[in-house]
Amino acid sequence: MIEFYLSQDNSIKVTEGLISEYSGYFEAVYRLSQVFACFFWSTISDSIGRVPVLIIGLSGQFICSIFMCTCTNYNRAFIIRLFSGLMSGNSPVIKSLISEVTLDSNISNLYSYFALGTGISYILGPALSSLSSPTKNYEFMSQISFFSNYPYFIPFFLQSLIFFIALMSTLIFLRNTRKGRGAEGIKCTCIKEYNYIIIVVVYSVFAFAHMGSRLVFSLFCKTGIDKGGLGLASEKILSLIQGLSGIIIILCPPILMPILKKKFGLIRSMTYLCIGSIISISLLMLAKGINLYYQICILAVSYGLFNSTSLMFFSYISIGLSNCVSQNVLGAAFGFSNIIVGNSRFGANAVIGIVFSWSIEDGIKFSLIDASFSIVIISVMFILTVLGIVCLLNSSIEKRKIEEDDKYSELINKKD
Repeated sequence: MIEFYLSQDNSIKVTEGLISEYSGYFEAVYRLSQVFACFFWSTISDSIGRVPVLIIGLSGQFICSIFMCTCTNYNRAFIIRLFSGLMSGNSPVIKSLISEVTLDSNISNLYSYFALGTGISYILGPALSSLSSPTKNYEFMSQISFFSNYPYFIPFFLQSLIFFIALMSTLIFLRNTRKGRGAEGIKCTCIKEYNYIIIVVVYSVFAFAHMGSRLVFSLFCKTGIDKGGLGLASEKILSLIQGLSGIIIILCPPILMPILKKKFGLIRSMTYLCIGSIISISLLMLAKGINLYYQICILAVSYGLFNSTSLMFFSYISIGLSNCVSQNVLGAAFGFSNIIVGNSRFGANAVIGIVFSWSIEDGIKFSLIDASFSIVIISVMFILTVLGIVCLLNSSIEKRKIEEDDKYSELINKKD
């Protein structure tokens, strides 16, 4: 996509390096704006309620998708991407809403559906991507000039349709939840909570390892066999692996999440899921030196299990966060954690990218160091996460915090 946008400017000589550079800018501006949007919109949702914020966010995403349908210029696409990031702060808002509309006994079931949506996206994403440049990929569309001029119209139009359906569903079916104190109570309520601080730190370390793992998976598959990788250069094979893994992601969280929490509780469940992440990412090592069919099977299982355990872990972390703080500042609490975790993910891409590059360029000169070295580093990060959970968290996060500010409640009642 970035190559197409750059190629429309005749003054630019498009090279692979330039495409990589501008792709990095394109993704970075979205992630950076999203980090701050999460805190801003989640804090606002504490003041005006969750549903109005969801409506604003979905409307913004819908408009951005419509504009991207006919975008043919990098600068314009960059601005749309920036605005899209500023409108994509709904994740902590939805988590807050889930926590408010359900009981402790049922919250794992609802979060499992949240993870299910992510699994569907792993299948739907590559499917939408395959509809890009239809004049090149589908012979019966080869003569339609409109799709030659706007090769990404179909996937972005379908994306806008998904946002429209979500927006209409929100308007029709969701009712606003109670209003809280917004950012007013974030300092006194969250920062002083021991479990909240520890769980945000644990969340950040795990997010670092998770983001690094996703980067390593792609790089490890594409790196040549002589440097310790798998040598799978075909994007079609990687898309197939991602699609197959989506089946595992759809099935595992809805089945396992309610069972794990009921049987083991939050702390032990998160511990087991961290260990599962170590095992699943280590499966990449088994894909070396075997035929392509078995490689695809092992990689699909590895990627599917890894993302399943990660999604369940993130859901349990969200439950733990909601149990640590008062409901009045729940949105702000989720938003603040998103800022910390977002920066951790930024750091993961930079650090793991540098480590991986060193391991296949200079590090390979040393024995036992090749493309697999980054997997060892990531496994260490997961082990640190396990130690943080086991040694630092206490059992009070297992149940929702009951904290009622009587004076504030009376004030709200008078205003209502």
